[in-house]
Parts: sequence; C-alpha cells; structure tokens
Amino acid sequence: MRRILVVLLTAELQGEHIVILENLEVLESLGPFDRELDFLARYVDGCHHAKEELALFPALTSRGLNGDALVEEALEQHREARRLISEMRENHSRSTASRYIELIKSHVEMEDSVTFAVAEYSLPDDEKEEILSRMRDLSAQRCAGFEDAARDLSVRRQGIYRSRVMRAQ
Repeated sequence: MRRILVVLLTAELQGEHIVILENLEVLESLGPFDRELDFLARYVDGCHHAKEELALFPALTSRGLNGDALVEEALEQHREARRLISEMRENHSRSTASRYIELIKSHVEMEDSVTFAVAEYSLPDDEKEEILSRMRDLSAQRCAGFEDAARDLSVRRQGIYRSRVMRAQ
C-alpha cells in the first residue's frame, strides 16, 4: 500500500492570521499606540507579509491559475496596510486604525478563503516543501522575538476583557 503525504502549505500562515486578528482587537480597544504599531510593522508586515511576498506569492504567479490576479490584489492590500501604519505613526488616529482593521480583516478573509485554497490545490507537494523551507528561513531571519510579542498581546487582551467585565458590573 502506497502512503500518501499531503503537505499543508498554508497552515502556519493561517495560524498567524489568528494572532493578527487577535491583535486587531487590542488595536481597536486601545487605539494606535506605538507598542501596537511596532507589533504591526514588525510582525504583520516584516514577518507574515514577508513570507507571503518572498515565498508563497512568487510560486502562485509562476503557476498561473489566476495566481497573478490574487497575488496583485494581496500585494496592493499589503502596500495599503504599510501606508496606514505609517499614517498611524504620524497621527495616532482612531479613524486610520479603523480603516487598517477593516482592511486587514478583509485581507485575511480573502487569503484564507481564496488565495490559500488556490495555493493548496494548485501547487504540487514538492514545490510546497520548497516554499515551506523558504518560509522557515524567512521566519528565522525576520520573526525572531515574536513569541515575546505574542505573550505580551495575550496579557493585553486579558486586561481589556477584565476592564470590560468590570465596567459591565
């Protein structure tokens, strides 16, 4: 009997989306403070988006199958996210934070439901292995220290929920 191995290319990226969405809750509750903006710039853009842009997206565009259109839309959203982070650094505006939050929520939904599905079904396992290897290298180069930021995020979220409960009582 032949064993079939299925390589799940986007599982880690989808897990990162969960962390990003959790951080958006903090941004929404606390506003665009420097600590949140550093997290967004360092992790969302410098780590997560880098893995997509430097490992996953080139493979999708080389395969066709609407990969070019999906990738171009995602890249445009990445550029807009960078612009909004820069704008928040300048003005700490809640309205800019709201635009960023809506953009990222929409972006995550598009990637999780369409872009990643195309990647999983159109790329052969050997190519997925190469992409995963490249993403591991990028993680080592660009994502160091994220575990501390994730723990800090968890503490901040707990504080937000506690203050909401206290206000409700």
